[in-house]
Amino acid sequence: MPINTLRKIDLKIIRQQDQYWFISLLIKLSIVIAAFGFIYKEIIYNKDLSLISSFVHQIFVAPTDYFLLFIVVLMMFVNWTIESLKWRFIIRKIEAIRITTALKAIFSGTSVSVFTPNRVGEFGGRIFYLNKSDRIQGVFITLLGSVSQLVVTIIAGSLGFLAFPFLYQSASINLILLYSLFGIIGILITLTLVFYFNISILTRFGKKTLDLLAYSIRNKLFKKLKNYAAVFTLYSGQELGIVLGYSMLRYVVFSTQFFLLLILFDVSPPFLGGMALITITFFTMTIIPTIALTELGVRGSVALYFIGLISSNDIGIVTASFTLWFINLAIPAIIGSAFVLRMDVFKPREQKPHKTLS
Repeated sequence: MPINTLRKIDLKIIRQQDQYWFISLLIKLSIVIAAFGFIYKEIIYNKDLSLISSFVHQIFVAPTDYFLLFIVVLMMFVNWTIESLKWRFIIRKIEAIRITTALKAIFSGTSVSVFTPNRVGEFGGRIFYLNKSDRIQGVFITLLGSVSQLVVTIIAGSLGFLAFPFLYQSASINLILLYSLFGIIGILITLTLVFYFNISILTRFGKKTLDLLAYSIRNKLFKKLKNYAAVFTLYSGQELGIVLGYSMLRYVVFSTQFFLLLILFDVSPPFLGGMALITITFFTMTIIPTIALTELGVRGSVALYFIGLISSNDIGIVTASFTLWFINLAIPAIIGSAFVLRMDVFKPREQKPHKTLS
Protein backbone atom coordinates (compact mmCIF):
# COMPACT_ATOMS: atom_id res chain seq x y z
CA MET A 1 0.00 0.00 0.00
CA PRO A 2 1.40 3.46 -0.93
CA ILE A 3 2.80 5.56 1.92
CA ASN A 4 0.43 8.46 1.11
CA THR A 5 -2.58 6.15 1.46
CA LEU A 6 -1.33 4.89 4.84
CA ARG A 7 -0.87 8.48 6.02
CA LYS A 8 -4.43 9.35 4.99
CA ILE A 9 -5.77 6.35 6.91
CA ASP A 10 -3.72 7.31 9.98
CA LEU A 11 -4.98 10.90 9.81
CA LYS A 12 -8.57 9.68 9.53
CA ILE A 13 -8.14 7.45 12.59
CA ILE A 14 -6.56 10.32 14.54
CA ARG A 15 -9.45 12.65 13.62
CA GLN A 16 -11.97 10.00 14.73
CA GLN A 17 -10.13 9.54 18.02
CA ASP A 18 -10.09 13.32 18.57
CA GLN A 19 -13.84 13.49 17.87
CA TYR A 20 -14.54 10.63 20.29
CA TRP A 21 -12.32 12.24 22.92
CA PHE A 22 -14.13 15.58 22.56
CA ILE A 23 -17.63 14.02 22.69
CA SER A 24 -16.57 11.88 25.67
CA LEU A 25 -15.27 14.96 27.50
CA LEU A 26 -18.47 16.85 26.69
CA ILE A 27 -20.63 14.03 28.09
CA LYS A 28 -18.54 13.74 31.25
CA LEU A 29 -18.50 17.49 31.90
CA SER A 30 -22.27 17.62 31.33
CA ILE A 31 -22.79 14.86 33.91
CA VAL A 32 -20.58 16.56 36.50
CA ILE A 33 -22.11 20.02 35.95
CA ALA A 34 -25.65 18.58 36.13
CA ALA A 35 -24.83 16.65 39.32
CA PHE A 36 -23.26 19.64 41.07
CA GLY A 37 -26.00 21.95 39.80
CA PHE A 38 -28.73 19.69 41.17
CA ILE A 39 -27.04 19.31 44.57
CA TYR A 40 -26.46 23.08 44.76
CA LYS A 41 -30.12 23.79 43.91
CA GLU A 42 -31.42 21.27 46.46
CA ILE A 43 -29.32 22.81 49.24
CA ILE A 44 -29.43 26.53 48.47
CA TYR A 45 -33.08 26.70 47.41
CA ASN A 46 -34.35 24.42 50.16
CA LYS A 47 -37.14 26.37 51.88
CA ASP A 48 -36.18 24.81 55.22
CA LEU A 49 -32.44 25.51 54.92
CA SER A 50 -32.30 28.39 57.42
CA LEU A 51 -34.36 26.42 59.96
CA ILE A 52 -32.22 23.32 59.44
CA SER A 53 -29.00 25.35 59.77
CA SER A 54 -29.99 27.03 63.05
CA PHE A 55 -31.40 23.77 64.41
CA VAL A 56 -28.15 21.89 63.65
CA HIS A 57 -26.10 24.58 65.43
CA GLN A 58 -28.27 24.12 68.51
CA ILE A 59 -28.05 20.32 68.43
CA PHE A 60 -24.30 19.85 67.98
CA VAL A 61 -23.02 20.72 71.44
CA ALA A 62 -21.46 17.48 72.73
CA PRO A 63 -18.63 15.30 71.32
CA THR A 64 -21.06 12.37 71.23
CA ASP A 65 -23.17 14.25 68.65
CA TYR A 66 -20.20 14.50 66.28
CA PHE A 67 -19.31 10.86 66.94
CA LEU A 68 -22.83 9.74 66.06
CA LEU A 69 -22.71 11.75 62.84
CA PHE A 70 -19.32 10.19 62.04
CA ILE A 71 -20.85 6.71 62.48
CA VAL A 72 -23.67 7.59 60.06
CA VAL A 73 -21.17 8.87 57.46
CA LEU A 74 -19.07 5.72 57.91
CA MET A 75 -22.19 3.63 57.33
CA MET A 76 -22.64 5.39 53.98
CA PHE A 77 -19.38 3.79 52.78
CA VAL A 78 -20.56 0.44 54.16
CA ASN A 79 -23.85 0.89 52.30
CA TRP A 80 -22.24 1.53 48.92
CA THR A 81 -19.57 -1.14 49.46
CA ILE A 82 -22.35 -3.71 49.93
CA GLU A 83 -23.99 -2.42 46.73
CA SER A 84 -20.62 -2.76 44.94
CA LEU A 85 -20.26 -6.36 46.14
CA LYS A 86 -23.81 -7.10 44.99
CA TRP A 87 -23.26 -5.58 41.54
CA ARG A 88 -19.92 -7.36 41.17
CA PHE A 89 -21.62 -10.65 42.10
CA ILE A 90 -24.39 -10.34 39.52
CA ILE A 91 -22.25 -8.84 36.74
CA ARG A 92 -19.76 -11.74 36.91
CA LYS A 93 -22.11 -13.73 34.65
CA ILE A 94 -20.85 -11.66 31.74
CA GLU A 95 -17.64 -10.09 33.04
CA ALA A 96 -15.26 -10.44 35.98
CA ILE A 97 -14.38 -7.08 37.55
CA ARG A 98 -12.36 -6.00 40.58
CA ILE A 99 -14.07 -4.63 43.67
CA THR A 100 -12.30 -1.29 43.11
CA THR A 101 -13.80 -1.11 39.60
CA ALA A 102 -17.22 -1.96 41.03
CA LEU A 103 -16.89 0.83 43.61
CA LYS A 104 -15.96 3.37 40.92
CA ALA A 105 -18.93 2.23 38.84
CA ILE A 106 -21.32 2.56 41.79
CA PHE A 107 -20.16 6.07 42.70
CA SER A 108 -20.22 7.14 39.02
CA GLY A 109 -23.74 5.76 38.73
CA THR A 110 -24.78 7.83 41.74
CA SER A 111 -23.43 10.98 40.05
CA VAL A 112 -25.59 10.32 36.99
CA SER A 113 -28.63 9.14 38.94
CA VAL A 114 -28.81 12.11 41.31
CA PHE A 115 -30.30 14.39 38.61
CA THR A 116 -32.33 11.86 36.57
CA PRO A 117 -36.00 10.85 37.08
CA ASN A 118 -36.31 8.02 39.61
CA ARG A 119 -32.50 7.75 39.43
CA VAL A 120 -32.58 5.80 36.15
CA GLY A 121 -29.20 7.29 35.23
CA GLU A 122 -27.64 4.84 37.66
CA PHE A 123 -27.57 2.22 34.89
CA GLY A 124 -25.72 4.47 32.45
CA GLY A 125 -23.10 5.50 34.98
CA ARG A 126 -22.19 1.91 35.81
CA ILE A 127 -22.03 0.29 32.38
CA PHE A 128 -19.20 2.54 31.17
CA TYR A 129 -16.90 0.43 33.35
CA LEU A 130 -17.78 -2.70 31.37
CA ASN A 131 -16.34 -3.79 28.06
CA LYS A 132 -18.27 -2.36 25.13
CA SER A 133 -19.77 -5.71 24.13
CA ASP A 134 -21.18 -6.23 27.64
CA ARG A 135 -22.79 -2.85 28.22
CA ILE A 136 -26.39 -3.46 27.13
CA GLN A 137 -26.49 -6.79 28.95
CA GLY A 138 -25.04 -4.89 31.92
CA VAL A 139 -28.10 -2.61 31.96
CA PHE A 140 -30.43 -5.62 32.29
CA ILE A 141 -28.25 -7.18 35.00
CA THR A 142 -28.15 -3.89 36.92
CA LEU A 143 -31.94 -3.87 36.67
CA LEU A 144 -31.98 -7.25 38.43
CA GLY A 145 -30.06 -5.72 41.35
CA SER A 146 -32.57 -2.87 41.53
CA VAL A 147 -35.48 -5.34 41.48
CA SER A 148 -33.97 -7.22 44.44
CA GLN A 149 -33.71 -3.95 46.39
CA LEU A 150 -37.33 -3.16 45.51
CA VAL A 151 -38.42 -6.60 46.73
CA VAL A 152 -36.77 -5.98 50.12
CA THR A 153 -38.34 -2.51 50.37
CA ILE A 154 -41.82 -3.88 49.59
CA ILE A 155 -41.52 -6.73 52.10
CA ALA A 156 -40.05 -4.56 54.87
CA GLY A 157 -42.64 -1.84 54.29
CA SER A 158 -45.46 -4.38 54.30
CA LEU A 159 -44.23 -5.81 57.60
CA GLY A 160 -44.00 -2.26 58.95
CA PHE A 161 -47.64 -1.63 58.05
CA LEU A 162 -48.51 -4.93 59.70
CA ALA A 163 -46.60 -4.19 62.94
CA PHE A 164 -47.68 -0.59 63.42
CA PRO A 165 -51.25 -1.25 64.73
CA PHE A 166 -49.84 -3.62 67.37
CA LEU A 167 -47.07 -1.26 68.44
CA TYR A 168 -49.49 1.65 68.79
CA GLN A 169 -52.67 -0.04 69.92
CA SER A 170 -55.88 1.88 69.80
CA ALA A 171 -59.37 0.88 70.92
CA SER A 172 -60.72 2.41 67.72
CA ILE A 173 -58.94 -0.10 65.45
CA ASN A 174 -61.44 -1.76 63.12
CA LEU A 175 -60.80 -5.53 63.30
CA ILE A 176 -62.27 -6.18 59.85
CA LEU A 177 -59.97 -3.53 58.40
CA LEU A 178 -57.03 -5.00 60.32
CA TYR A 179 -57.66 -8.55 59.09
CA SER A 180 -58.13 -7.25 55.55
CA LEU A 181 -54.76 -5.54 55.88
CA PHE A 182 -53.19 -8.85 56.97
CA GLY A 183 -54.63 -10.57 53.90
CA ILE A 184 -53.54 -7.88 51.46
CA ILE A 185 -50.01 -7.75 52.89
CA GLY A 186 -49.74 -11.55 52.89
CA ILE A 187 -50.74 -11.67 49.22
CA LEU A 188 -48.38 -8.79 48.36
CA ILE A 189 -45.37 -10.44 50.02
CA THR A 190 -46.16 -13.83 48.45
CA LEU A 191 -46.56 -12.39 44.94
CA THR A 192 -43.38 -10.32 45.32
CA LEU A 193 -41.28 -13.36 46.31
CA VAL A 194 -42.88 -15.59 43.65
CA PHE A 195 -42.14 -12.98 40.99
CA TYR A 196 -38.55 -12.50 42.13
CA PHE A 197 -37.55 -16.15 42.45
CA ASN A 198 -39.25 -17.06 39.17
CA ILE A 199 -37.84 -14.20 37.15
CA SER A 200 -36.16 -16.69 34.78
CA ILE A 201 -39.52 -18.34 34.00
CA LEU A 202 -41.11 -14.95 33.41
CA THR A 203 -38.16 -14.06 31.17
CA ARG A 204 -38.68 -17.19 29.06
CA PHE A 205 -42.33 -16.25 28.66
CA GLY A 206 -41.28 -12.72 27.73
CA LYS A 207 -38.80 -14.06 25.17
CA LYS A 208 -41.58 -16.00 23.44
CA THR A 209 -43.74 -12.88 23.38
CA LEU A 210 -40.88 -10.85 21.88
CA ASP A 211 -40.30 -13.63 19.33
CA LEU A 212 -43.91 -13.36 18.21
CA LEU A 213 -43.69 -9.58 18.00
CA ALA A 214 -40.42 -9.75 16.06
CA TYR A 215 -41.93 -12.26 13.63
CA SER A 216 -45.26 -10.48 13.19
CA ILE A 217 -43.96 -6.95 12.60
CA ARG A 218 -40.47 -7.85 11.33
CA ASN A 219 -38.77 -5.63 13.88
CA LYS A 220 -35.18 -6.54 14.77
CA LEU A 221 -35.34 -4.51 17.98
CA PHE A 222 -37.59 -7.10 19.65
CA LYS A 223 -35.18 -9.85 18.67
CA LYS A 224 -32.27 -7.96 20.21
CA LEU A 225 -34.24 -7.26 23.38
CA LYS A 226 -35.00 -10.97 23.66
CA ASN A 227 -31.31 -11.83 23.48
CA TYR A 228 -30.33 -9.19 26.02
CA ALA A 229 -33.11 -10.18 28.44
CA ALA A 230 -31.75 -13.74 28.38
CA VAL A 231 -29.31 -12.72 31.13
CA PHE A 232 -32.12 -13.17 33.67
CA THR A 233 -32.19 -16.91 32.94
CA LEU A 234 -28.56 -17.28 34.05
CA TYR A 235 -29.31 -17.00 37.77
CA SER A 236 -30.28 -19.93 39.96
CA GLY A 237 -32.62 -19.63 42.94
CA GLN A 238 -29.62 -19.78 45.27
CA GLU A 239 -27.88 -16.92 43.44
CA LEU A 240 -31.05 -14.83 43.53
CA GLY A 241 -31.19 -15.52 47.27
CA ILE A 242 -27.62 -14.23 47.68
CA VAL A 243 -28.49 -11.06 45.73
CA LEU A 244 -31.54 -10.61 47.97
CA GLY A 245 -29.26 -11.05 51.00
CA TYR A 246 -27.02 -8.21 49.82
CA SER A 247 -30.10 -6.03 49.35
CA MET A 248 -31.32 -6.87 52.86
CA LEU A 249 -27.94 -5.89 54.33
CA ARG A 250 -28.10 -2.56 52.50
CA TYR A 251 -31.61 -1.99 53.76
CA VAL A 252 -30.58 -2.64 57.36
CA VAL A 253 -27.67 -0.19 56.98
CA PHE A 254 -29.59 2.79 55.59
CA SER A 255 -32.60 2.17 57.86
CA THR A 256 -30.24 2.23 60.84
CA GLN A 257 -28.66 5.43 59.50
CA PHE A 258 -32.06 7.11 59.44
CA PHE A 259 -32.89 5.89 62.95
CA LEU A 260 -29.56 7.20 64.31
CA LEU A 261 -30.16 10.58 62.65
CA LEU A 262 -33.61 10.77 64.25
CA ILE A 263 -31.93 10.18 67.62
CA LEU A 264 -29.25 12.77 66.82
CA PHE A 265 -31.85 15.42 66.00
CA ASP A 266 -33.92 14.80 69.14
CA VAL A 267 -36.80 12.96 67.50
CA SER A 268 -35.84 9.87 69.53
CA PRO A 269 -38.55 7.40 68.48
CA PRO A 270 -38.89 4.05 70.29
CA PHE A 271 -36.84 1.42 68.47
CA LEU A 272 -39.57 -0.91 67.17
CA GLY A 273 -42.08 1.83 66.44
CA GLY A 274 -39.43 4.00 64.81
CA MET A 275 -38.13 1.20 62.59
CA ALA A 276 -41.70 0.27 61.57
CA LEU A 277 -42.38 3.85 60.49
CA ILE A 278 -39.01 4.09 58.72
CA THR A 279 -39.86 0.98 56.65
CA ILE A 280 -43.27 2.48 55.82
CA THR A 281 -41.58 5.76 54.84
CA PHE A 282 -39.11 4.03 52.48
CA PHE A 283 -41.93 1.90 51.03
CA THR A 284 -44.04 4.99 50.29
CA MET A 285 -41.11 6.91 48.78
CA THR A 286 -40.43 3.93 46.50
CA ILE A 287 -43.95 3.61 45.11
CA ILE A 288 -44.41 7.36 44.56
CA PRO A 289 -43.06 8.19 41.08
CA THR A 290 -40.81 11.20 41.57
CA ILE A 291 -38.76 13.38 39.27
CA ALA A 292 -35.34 13.83 40.82
CA LEU A 293 -35.73 17.61 40.95
CA THR A 294 -38.50 17.25 43.56
CA GLU A 295 -37.26 14.10 45.31
CA LEU A 296 -35.78 15.77 48.37
CA GLY A 297 -39.06 17.60 48.97
CA VAL A 298 -40.97 14.33 48.61
CA ARG A 299 -38.61 12.61 51.04
CA GLY A 300 -39.11 15.28 53.67
CA SER A 301 -42.89 15.34 53.27
CA VAL A 302 -43.29 11.56 53.45
CA ALA A 303 -40.98 11.25 56.46
CA LEU A 304 -42.79 14.10 58.20
CA TYR A 305 -46.19 12.52 57.57
CA PHE A 306 -45.37 9.08 58.97
CA ILE A 307 -42.75 9.75 61.65
CA GLY A 308 -44.78 12.78 62.68
CA LEU A 309 -47.37 10.28 63.95
CA ILE A 310 -45.15 9.60 66.98
CA SER A 311 -43.19 12.87 67.30
CA SER A 312 -44.03 16.57 67.26
CA ASN A 313 -40.42 17.51 66.43
CA ASP A 314 -41.14 18.41 62.79
CA ILE A 315 -37.86 20.26 62.21
CA GLY A 316 -35.91 17.31 63.64
CA ILE A 317 -37.63 14.90 61.23
CA VAL A 318 -37.04 17.18 58.22
CA THR A 319 -33.38 17.69 59.23
CA ALA A 320 -32.83 13.94 59.62
CA SER A 321 -34.36 13.32 56.17
CA PHE A 322 -32.25 16.08 54.59
CA THR A 323 -29.06 14.82 56.27
CA LEU A 324 -29.72 11.25 55.13
CA TRP A 325 -30.13 12.49 51.54
CA PHE A 326 -26.95 14.57 51.77
CA ILE A 327 -24.84 11.76 53.23
CA ASN A 328 -26.17 8.87 51.13
CA LEU A 329 -26.67 10.62 47.77
CA ALA A 330 -25.04 14.06 47.60
CA ILE A 331 -21.64 13.06 49.02
CA PRO A 332 -21.38 9.86 46.89
CA ALA A 333 -22.40 11.90 43.81
CA ILE A 334 -19.60 14.38 44.51
CA ILE A 335 -17.11 11.53 45.00
CA GLY A 336 -18.42 9.86 41.84
CA SER A 337 -17.84 13.02 39.80
CA ALA A 338 -14.09 12.49 40.13
CA PHE A 339 -14.48 8.98 38.68
CA VAL A 340 -16.84 10.22 35.93
CA LEU A 341 -14.16 12.61 34.68
CA ARG A 342 -11.70 9.71 34.39
CA MET A 343 -13.98 7.11 32.81
CA ASP A 344 -13.82 6.36 29.09
CA VAL A 345 -17.22 6.66 27.46
CA PHE A 346 -16.42 5.13 24.05
CA LYS A 347 -13.25 3.11 24.29
CA PRO A 348 -13.73 -0.19 26.15
CA ARG A 349 -11.32 -0.78 29.00
CA GLU A 350 -8.56 -3.35 28.63
CA GLN A 351 -9.96 -6.76 27.77
CA LYS A 352 -9.71 -9.38 30.49
CA PRO A 353 -10.91 -12.96 30.59
CA HIS A 354 -14.60 -12.91 31.38
CA LYS A 355 -17.64 -15.08 31.11
CA THR A 356 -19.92 -14.77 28.12
CA LEU A 357 -23.49 -15.74 27.50
CA SER A 358 -23.97 -19.07 25.86
